[in-house]
Amino acid sequence: MNCPIDYVDDVTLTWQYRDKYGDESNANSINIQGLLFLGSSVTYQNDTYTEAVDAHLYLDPETLIATGSGFNLQGCYVMVRDLEGRPQTYKITRVELGLRKLLGGEVNNVHCFLSRIHRVWQDEL
Repeated sequence: MNCPIDYVDDVTLTWQYRDKYGDESNANSINIQGLLFLGSSVTYQNDTYTEAVDAHLYLDPETLIATGSGFNLQGCYVMVRDLEGRPQTYKITRVELGLRKLLGGEVNNVHCFLSRIHRVWQDEL
């Protein structure tokens, strides 16, 4: 039996659709609970500093099924608030499903790999 995950972070998940002109528009946006892990590193090589951010988000599979969004989340945008309350935006680059294959095959968790982007949200204006 797996330990339940305590989803403590408020997450806004946004799907982007392209219209007939190729422009992206905000079609769907939902607020759900998730668990965000952040890590950062700085390296110095060849007189250059490189900063990297490693971000992972765990989402509750029952919430995704109830909202009808499913598990095809690649390319979706995620907005979470940092410790100071500022919105931070990420794009989901890869999704891995935690399956319990020996115990019925149900989805246990949804692990999203994130990359940091800059985006202006409506509540920032």
